[in-house]
Amino acid sequence: MCELKLSKIQTPLGEMIAIANEDALVFLEFQDNDNFEKDLEQIKDFFETTEIPEGENLPIKQIRAELEDYFKHPFAGFQTPIEMIGTDFQKQVWEEIRNVRSGSTTTYSEIAEKIENPNAIRAVGNALNANKLSIIIPCHRVLTKDMDFGGYNSGQNRKSWLLQHEGI
Repeated sequence: MCELKLSKIQTPLGEMIAIANEDALVFLEFQDNDNFEKDLEQIKDFFETTEIPEGENLPIKQIRAELEDYFKHPFAGFQTPIEMIGTDFQKQVWEEIRNVRSGSTTTYSEIAEKIENPNAIRAVGNALNANKLSIIIPCHRVLTKDMDFGGYNSGQNRKSWLLQHEGI
């Protein structure tokens, strides 16, 4: 198994923590995210490690540059390879959310429809809550059917800022 590296990335919205192995980014969250500690422990458990040393590898260097571009130009895309750590259902939801482009939004119910599970609206919300790749899997673009913000682990102020940054 590839060795994990952890690196801090400064953004206009605060410090993010990136964790990657040599092949892919596995974690990108704001350090003050509501689920940060729990999600970090899940990553450690998944990779069967108790420590993640600070350092950089290619995926971390790539996401650092791409985040810098994103915060300058919100329509810049992310090409950093990722590995989604979660259940099959969560991964299905996250893949669908990755299709929501910068400058647009969707709803929890639309995601449930697109994954052909229209009654899974609450489960979609739970999958978003379990997302460990903030901004790359753009949960901030998911709203309630009333076009209300809904929840966001990194805070409503960040969600609002990101949506405004993307022209919404």
